[in-house]
Amino acid sequence: MDELIDRVWNKVMESLSTQADRIVDYAGNVIVFAVLFVFAYVIGWIISKILHKLLMFERLEDFVVKYGAMRSKLWEGTINFLVLYTKWFVVVGVLTLSDIPLITYKIYPFMNQLFGFIILVILGLIMGGFISKFVRDLSMDFGWEDKLVKYGLADALGDIPITGFLTSMVKWYVVLIFVAQGVDLFENLPVLAEFMNGLMGYIPQAILGGLIMVVALLIADYTGDQIKTKKVGFSETLALFAETVIVFLGLVIALPHFGVHDISVLKDSFLIIVAGISLAIAIAFGLGLKDSVNRLAKRYEEKL
Repeated sequence: MDELIDRVWNKVMESLSTQADRIVDYAGNVIVFAVLFVFAYVIGWIISKILHKLLMFERLEDFVVKYGAMRSKLWEGTINFLVLYTKWFVVVGVLTLSDIPLITYKIYPFMNQLFGFIILVILGLIMGGFISKFVRDLSMDFGWEDKLVKYGLADALGDIPITGFLTSMVKWYVVLIFVAQGVDLFENLPVLAEFMNGLMGYIPQAILGGLIMVVALLIADYTGDQIKTKKVGFSETLALFAETVIVFLGLVIALPHFGVHDISVLKDSFLIIVAGISLAIAIAFGLGLKDSVNRLAKRYEEKL
């Protein structure tokens, strides 16, 4: 009986000793992690403060704002976000010394990829701002807006400021280029990377299609105005017919650039519409000139 009690007692004490060792080890790991976290936070805080001082340098901000990269508030907000993320990125980087698998193999690699993505997006915003300002200044020097007003073409685009539209398009296309490069950094997101690559291949073609439509609208508006200034009968009808034909031709040329390649139905419909309008104009001219033709025929008969 005593032997059984001793055996049970030894097992209980052995179990308690094992649990105590685990608790001591766990407590030790918690203490080491806490000390490492405090150290990492201090390092991250110091680096973030230095980075904030460097990036919020007054001359650098003036340069970025002056050359159109960002507005002052946007620059300040971007820097604050970058500094905050950098601090925690450093903290997590130092915590990888703890050899915790979740931090070392999951969290830190993802934050590393995300950090690269953030840097590329910020660079894209800066470069897009610089290039769009250059395009805007070049457009203003060339006088696009004044020339459109001078030749009466501003209404062809619905009074949309072409300079603002062009600069915005250039800026965000440059930003998307950097975003696409940033998405490639995420190794576990191949679908998103494939989507961005496809989008970057589509956008230039869509821009080209848009430019074709803009040119077609301008030519149609100018042609219609020129026809209306002529003192001939049916000038309004002829102007409308010419504008419709030109815009439709522009649409037929532009649609493939938007990914619409099968436009055979559109072409056939266009031919039918043109034939119908041509026939209507011919009949209208015939009826309108009937009396004049009769008078000329009588005069010719009298001479004979």
